[in-house]
Amino acid sequence: MNQAVNMTAQRIGQPGTGKKVMVSAQLVSTYNKLIDLSKKGDYWATYIVKEIGQLTSGVSRGKSVYVHEDFSIAGYKLYRMMLPGCVANIVETPSREYQIEALDIDFSFFEKQVDFKKPGLLFAKPKRTGGWNVSLIMDKEVRGTDGKAGRTGYVKPQSKNKEDWIIVGVADLNPSPHDAAREVAAHISASHFKSEISKLGFNLMYTPGEGSVGGWRLAEANNAQKSERIHESAQVLADVMVKAQKQRKPVAWVTQYGGSGVFTQALQIVRDRGVRLDSHTAFLSGATTNTDRAFVLCRDLGMHVSPDDSFAKNQVLSVRQALGGMALGWAPVKTMVRRLRSQKGYGLKQVTSDALGLFTNGKDVQGIGTAVTTMVAAFGAGPLYGVCGAIAASAPVISAVATNIPAFDRYPNLQAAIQNTDRKLW
Repeated sequence: MNQAVNMTAQRIGQPGTGKKVMVSAQLVSTYNKLIDLSKKGDYWATYIVKEIGQLTSGVSRGKSVYVHEDFSIAGYKLYRMMLPGCVANIVETPSREYQIEALDIDFSFFEKQVDFKKPGLLFAKPKRTGGWNVSLIMDKEVRGTDGKAGRTGYVKPQSKNKEDWIIVGVADLNPSPHDAAREVAAHISASHFKSEISKLGFNLMYTPGEGSVGGWRLAEANNAQKSERIHESAQVLADVMVKAQKQRKPVAWVTQYGGSGVFTQALQIVRDRGVRLDSHTAFLSGATTNTDRAFVLCRDLGMHVSPDDSFAKNQVLSVRQALGGMALGWAPVKTMVRRLRSQKGYGLKQVTSDALGLFTNGKDVQGIGTAVTTMVAAFGAGPLYGVCGAIAASAPVISAVATNIPAFDRYPNLQAAIQNTDRKLW
């Protein structure tokens, strides 16, 4: 049976080099369409063809592009390969050859990126009237088959000064790129990267979708590298990272809320490719996935985090952030210990600063018990001055409640949330 298939199938790569990879007969026309687009300069098609071609080097189970082995029986193994706009089912035979038996390709992937229906790297520009204009970043030098589709995924400097960090915000899932830009901008402004984004704009890694990454989803929060629902976005982001590194661009990544999950998985993919990111740095703001896992990957990739800067900051009263991003406090503690042991210049002063400044509203924790007691006593007594005092003392309680309102929780602090949000509270 295999011989009959091979007589009508098409081989990928040059005979005699690497492992034998065959495209099943019924998929040859689809694969050749992809090849034709690649030859005409379509960047997305070229990327897919290149990744599929990597099969000639074999399937590496540790490589993130191969999500998992679906089954293994009688010496045959089935893998799923997931790429942006493409899912391939691959059978490994007992003779260690590969056959592509299913190929689901979205040939409108680029158009969907332009329409914000697929993950992509955008540039957010401030409007004079408030809010943000967003558009897919294009490389003008290379055009696709229709004369409009250029290469995507190249970071854009927001400043003419080459010494400035190129700011890239990594957003959580969001159905609106404009809302994503607003939320991410608040996190960038609250970070230690000094950039006039309100005037210059910033790069935005956008992932369309509802809900959030991590948080209450504890399995996803603790191991974002394995989350399939953000795999497409992480692949796009990893490609952006590699391109920026090849050009030696100084990139500062600032993640917003569940954007930390997309960022973490992208780092894993980059590490699997054997690329270092020693011209990059990062800051995780309000993360809802394990921050220490992200730190380990950043360290392994050679990313620079200044000894005087925090790597991550969370709202301690946010349940989603406390569970997902902080792992109930263990994640930031482990990161501080790792930095103490291995990072030059990170000493007692820095770890003390991190411990005190790690939580954006940590003082509220101390005040909650006092506030509740004061409110009960004051309202029981009844005098107006007592009630007013109770309201003032109840600020920590108000902060704790507000921090867990979804529309507020996605911002770096309560003040930013009140200034920016106009959506329903629940």
